[in-house]
Order: sequence, then C-alpha cells, then structure tokens
Amino acid sequence: MARQRLTALLLAGPALCVAGAVALRQEAEPEPEVRLGGVIQPEDRLTQRMVSLGRGMFATQWTPDEGTLFNERRCIRCHIEPAVGGVRPQSTPTVMMRWDTGSISGTSNARRFRWVGGKPVAEAVTDTVVRRKSQPLFGIGQLELIPDSALLALADPTDKDGNGISGRMPKVSDGWGRFGWKSSFATLDGFVRDAYRVELGMDLYDEKLGPDRTLDQNQLDATTLFLRYLKQPPTVPRKGRGAELFAQLNCGSCHTPEHVTGKNAKFPELSGRTIRPYTDLLLHEMGDGPLHGEGKIAPQEVRTPPLWGIGYMSGPYLHDESATTLDQAIRGHGGEASASKSAYEKLPEGEQAALVKFIESL
Repeated sequence: MARQRLTALLLAGPALCVAGAVALRQEAEPEPEVRLGGVIQPEDRLTQRMVSLGRGMFATQWTPDEGTLFNERRCIRCHIEPAVGGVRPQSTPTVMMRWDTGSISGTSNARRFRWVGGKPVAEAVTDTVVRRKSQPLFGIGQLELIPDSALLALADPTDKDGNGISGRMPKVSDGWGRFGWKSSFATLDGFVRDAYRVELGMDLYDEKLGPDRTLDQNQLDATTLFLRYLKQPPTVPRKGRGAELFAQLNCGSCHTPEHVTGKNAKFPELSGRTIRPYTDLLLHEMGDGPLHGEGKIAPQEVRTPPLWGIGYMSGPYLHDESATTLDQAIRGHGGEASASKSAYEKLPEGEQAALVKFIESL
C-alpha cells in the first residue's frame, strides 16, 4: 500500500537513495559527464533528505497493472533519456492516448493504446487519437520561479504590435498556466500531482481508489521537491552566424533567451538566478495539428517548449513527434511561426545548418 511504502521509505533513509540509484542504473545508460539529471544542492538538511527521497520515488514502480490502462508505472520510463528528467527513450513505444473523463480517479485520464498489427488500438472505443512527446524536466523548478509579471509582459494576445506573434498566458485553476504542452498548470505541485494521477493512475487518498493507487502527501511533496531542484542543462550557446540568424528570423519572439527567477524564501538556492531556457512559457497558435483542446485552450495552441538542453536529446521533435531532425522541426512550425519558417526555408543550406548548430548548442 502507498502509506506502507511511505513508512518504509522514511525509515530506510540512505537505503532509499541506494535503491533509487540501482533502479536508475537499470533503466538507463550512465549519465553523461556533464551531469544532466543532477540536482542543485539545497542548504537545508531536511530539504536535502526530501530531494533524495523524491529521486527514489521518481524511479519507483507504483501501479500494479502492466500499462494497458495508464501510460506507465514509473516516472522515469518517460523521463530518462539522456538522463533522469529527460524524455521518453526511442526504444519505448510512443504514447498514444485519448482523454477519458470516466477514469479511476474521477478526472481526465490518458488511456493508453496497444499496438496491434502495427496500429494503435485503444482499450476502449475512441474518437480521438493523440500522439504525444514527453517533455524534459531539467530546470523546471527555476521556470516556476520566473515572475508571472515578467511572462505577462511578453504576452500580446491581440497582437497589438502587429508583428504576427500573439502569445498568451491562460488563467487556470491554480493561477497563470505555464506547465504542460497546453499550459494547463501554474504550479509544479499541480503539474506533478496530475502526472501521477493521469499517467500512472496514482492519487491522494480517495475512497474510490484502491490502496495500490493511493499516494501519501509526503510522497507527492518529495517527488515535486526533487524536480524543483533538478538542474538546468549545462549548455553554452554557440556564437557566430547561427546566433545572428536566430535573432534575425525572430525565433526569440517565442523562444525568449533569458529570464531572471524571482525571490522565494522557501527556495533561496533557486532565487535571483539568471537563466537561459529559450522560452516565453506562453501559448501560441501553431496551426493545425493533432492536439486536443483543454477548456478554453484551443487545439492549435501550444506552449513554447524550452530549448535548453535540446542538443543532448535525440529526436523525434515537436509535440507530436512528427519531426525526426531539428531541420524538420523548424519546417514543421506554422501559425504564428509561419514567417520565421518561411524565412528559414529561403536561406542557403549552409546558413540553415548554422542555425541548427546554434540550436543544438542551447
């Protein structure tokens, strides 16, 4: 049971870290020397312990089923390449899912599709199939600390300046949305709880859930704290023609290079940092594509994904994994990015390659 697991985890102390490390080694190749997947060391000892517990839980196998109903049974199955916190391995089948409001937790549930004869077949009748790429989580705790005011200042939902870019920050249940492909969550706490509930079928205690699908609040908090202190990728952007083209083609209008995290007494190690994630964390209209709508968020709206660390991760790219190379990913942009894409397509091959090399360095 989840509560029994929590007691064992808390009593195990350092043993958990060892068990977690063993599980991680079994799931992935050794991490790169650049230490992707490492954490920013908290000053407080209790926070350090909770971060270690959270890392172990990120590798823990939670749910008893074989993944035919929910997407996975452990977090690292979708966030392990090239290190803990990354993306889904190419060797693992793409997540094909539908949104089902009749889930075990009483909320929307990502129903997984099985592969039969080379085609995705759902566990239940479906009218919508969604192909979805997992997102890297590196530096996500610092993205949370970018002030709302800074992101809202970048938004231009009615395109008042007439530049064709009209990003917006949606109002969601826990504040101004910034996490997920659809900016569905404002806080890391809400984002992680929903991932447990929708992807793994786990949730905080509810009489509708069986004991094997129940999370303790401390388990949820520890997982969130681990992700909050997960380091950003240690990248150094290239200088030269590629960087110039990134600016000239207006790529930075959505992939905003630099932000400064706000002050937060709870997480002083993450406060007041200058970071370069290359995202505005806003929703943009990206043209037609296989995405679902969520509430007042339209199907064609996609949150700008951070580009930092993209050079460490192999394709496929874009939200639906429709691009196998970064060149194809650029050409796959539409909607508000159409002008930038067209300008890229007109460049000589050498200049296109220079821009791709720059993006690989982020």
